[in-house]
Amino acid sequence: RKQTKMVRFSIDAAFERHPIDSWLSRLREQVDLHRSKRIVLSDLFVQVSAKFIYHGWCVDTFRTHFDTAPNREALAAVMPLFLGWPNEAVRHHAQEIALRARLHQYASICSFMVEQHSKYPDLCCALLTHALVDANVQVTRLQVQTFLGTFVKLLKAGALSR
Repeated sequence: RKQTKMVRFSIDAAFERHPIDSWLSRLREQVDLHRSKRIVLSDLFVQVSAKFIYHGWCVDTFRTHFDTAPNREALAAVMPLFLGWPNEAVRHHAQEIALRARLHQYASICSFMVEQHSKYPDLCCALLTHALVDANVQVTRLQVQTFLGTFVKLLKAGALSR
């Protein structure tokens, strides 16, 4: 018990000295530069970043530092790159992060899922379903129709594994 308190204290102190929101903001800038072809992100950089974010959302002690509106907004901005990254481990972590971080609450992620539904059928179904039932998400009538149309396409294609 005493050791757990010491670990939490150390983690809190580390995140106070090096805030996650600053790191995620810099990551977002790097992703934007990569998208504009001004830099090339290495596979190692993206893989380590995805793994770090994944652990941040999986470990209770870390999650309190990750689960803030600005951090989730930054994640929503970088998630399409992570989901489309050629490395399978990055894509796996990105899918888990999208679910754990409640990224269905961002219209940009829902739009991305609709556009890319054939690439990510199960994730698309999960995120759009969450968006439809989450009281914190304002979904327009047109979005509801679009989401339902996407579900129909996925079902007709037999693309859902669960």
